[in-house]
Amino acid sequence: MKKAVIATLISSVTILGACNSDDSSTESTETDQVNENETTTTDEMDSNDELTAEEIVEEAIALYGDLEGLYVLREGSGDLNFEPPEEDEAGNLDMELEMSTYEWTYVTDGDLYNRTESVMESSGEEEGGESTNAESTSYSFTDIDEPSYLITYNEGDEEAVRIENPTTEEFTFDMIGERYQGLLEEAELTLEGEEEVNGYQAYHITAEVDDGIEEYWFDTETFFEVKGEISMSSESEEQSVDSSVTAGDTVIEYKLNPDFDETLFQVPEDLEVVDGEIGDTIGE
Repeated sequence: MKKAVIATLISSVTILGACNSDDSSTESTETDQVNENETTTTDEMDSNDELTAEEIVEEAIALYGDLEGLYVLREGSGDLNFEPPEEDEAGNLDMELEMSTYEWTYVTDGDLYNRTESVMESSGEEEGGESTNAESTSYSFTDIDEPSYLITYNEGDEEAVRIENPTTEEFTFDMIGERYQGLLEEAELTLEGEEEVNGYQAYHITAEVDDGIEEYWFDTETFFEVKGEISMSSESEEQSVDSSVTAGDTVIEYKLNPDFDETLFQVPEDLEVVDGEIGDTIGE
């Protein structure tokens, strides 16, 4: 059950440089005045062209309206602390996670095709001081022959489990963009500036939400999110549950509208596929 909980928790304005060039002493006062006027006009235009935090988030939402395919490689990490009620036999959990995720998503002829490859390393300490260390690689992808089903397995398995796709509504890329809508409606947004993230120039936005801080970095060219971080904690007096999560991920590379590749959705020849239910895919 703990692994299931962990898996559930773990799936900026442009900075303008000041233009400051000294005019030669041989230039006339009239020329100096013209240059000053030109500089002022240019600065005013640049100021008018700056985007607000809200406008950047709106662009990030609009991006998904033009997508038919997406490839992303992310690297992420997180710290999870979970303190359930004393009578809960599961006990406390303090876990550190490292994950690399490769994901391809396409909408073709109205059908959703998704492939996810996740490499996760976890280490931590459970109640009683017992240390835990684990590494796993999991695969999940749409059945190329029946897109309403998913095929999932872990590295080293001899069988792959085919389950009904838990996504009940028709998928569109707009649904991904909608996750930012809550930032516009519920968060206080601040544009921190422009920074480089793994080779991408990005707008850095901080969002203050009820239970913590969220940070986002959006590619200045496409407005695709190339980095995200969250820091949240919660307390429940009624259930005596305290928990905190600090997590983040960085995009290593991404491609908008890549060519559809059928081989991504085909089962390896050495694996047997058996029908099952989603509970069959959750590790002990």
